[in-house]
Amino acid sequence: MANDANYGFEHRFAFGANPHTWGASSSRFEVVSSSFGDKDEVLDGMGLLGVRGRREDRSRYGLIRCEGDIVLEPSIRMLDFFMSYITGIESTDTFAPTDSLTAFDMFHDPFSTGAHSADFDEIYVNRASLRFGAGLLRLTLSCIGKTVTHNQTWSGSIPALGATALLDDPLAFYDSASGFTIDGQSSLPIEEGELIIDNVLDVRFRNSQTAQSIRATDRIVSLVTNIPLTSALKTVFFGDNAAADATIVLTRGSVSATFTLFNLKAPDEWPGVGGKGEQPLILRSVARRDSSDPDINVVIDETV
Repeated sequence: MANDANYGFEHRFAFGANPHTWGASSSRFEVVSSSFGDKDEVLDGMGLLGVRGRREDRSRYGLIRCEGDIVLEPSIRMLDFFMSYITGIESTDTFAPTDSLTAFDMFHDPFSTGAHSADFDEIYVNRASLRFGAGLLRLTLSCIGKTVTHNQTWSGSIPALGATALLDDPLAFYDSASGFTIDGQSSLPIEEGELIIDNVLDVRFRNSQTAQSIRATDRIVSLVTNIPLTSALKTVFFGDNAAADATIVLTRGSVSATFTLFNLKAPDEWPGVGGKGEQPLILRSVARRDSSDPDINVVIDETV
C-alpha cells in the first residue's frame, strides 16, 4: 500500500513585500503552524420547491476569504521583517506606527517541490500577539488577505533559511531577563505575558467575490503580564495610578528589539486566590498616545 499522506514537515513558506516576484531575494522563515488560507462558501437559494431537499442548480459559490493565523518562533530578523506590517514603515531601525498599513505576500509550498503551491497576495496583519513564557517566544499573526493563485510553481532559486548567529536565533523568554519596565519598576520579574497590537481591520468586498478594500480602523496596544504578588508591588500598581511609559527589551548578544509602550495604564484588578499555589498579580494594561508620543514605538537593532 502506498504511503499517501501529507505531513507538516513537508511545508515551507516564503514572504515578500507586496507586490512581490518570488526568487532568491524572497525571505524564507520557518513557520510553526499556519491556518491562513482561502475559504470559499456555497450559497443555497432559499426558494420554496415543494420538497425539503436543496437543489444543486439553485446554488452558487459565494465570497472567497483569505484569512487565518501564521505562528512563528521569532528571531530578530523575523521581527524586523514583520514589524513594518504590524505597526508602520521602518526608518533607520525604528518602527513608528502609521495610520495606513502596508501588505506582504506569502508563498506556501505544501510538498517541498516548489510546485502545486499557493501564492497569497496583499496580506494585512489584523492582530499581532507576542507571547512571553518559559521557552521560546511565540508570535501569532492573525491576517486577512485579498486573493490567492493556486497551482503555482516557484519561478527562481528558492532562498535558504537565514543562519546568521544571533540574528536568526529564535528568541527565548530569558532574552528579556533585564528588560521589562512597567510603571517605573525596572527589571520587573515576569512569570508570563502577552503584547498585543490589534489593527481592527475593516474588510469590504463590495461587488466582488474577493476583498477589494482592507483598511485599519483602530489600533489597540495592550500588555498582559503576570508578576509576583507582593505587598510592595501591590502598593505600586494599585490605586488608579497615572499612565506611565513602559519598555520591553529583548537582547540576544549584539542584536536587540526594544518595545516602548507610551502612557501605559492598568485598571485595578483585585487578585483572587485559586488554591495553595502561587497567586500572581495580573496587570491588563493599554497604551495610549498623547500630543507628543505615539502609543507604541519599536526599535530593532540588527547589528551583529
